[in-house]
Amino acid sequence: MCISPEVEMEPYATGMRSPCGIGMAGGQFFYADNQEDWMGSGSLVHVEQGDFTGHPCRNHL
Repeated sequence: MCISPEVEMEPYATGMRSPCGIGMAGGQFFYADNQEDWMGSGSLVHVEQGDFTGHPCRNHL
């Protein structure tokens, strides 16, 4: 969610599984994920508005 100084909320991006760190660098938004099920290690992800950052595969019971 993006929250304005007037406290208005706007969706920004979806699909973060387990963000263990978020931050801004040079006006760009990044997050780190340490629990990806399709990679051998975590990652640093550049997120732009409207992105879906999740894995398309679903876990089946």
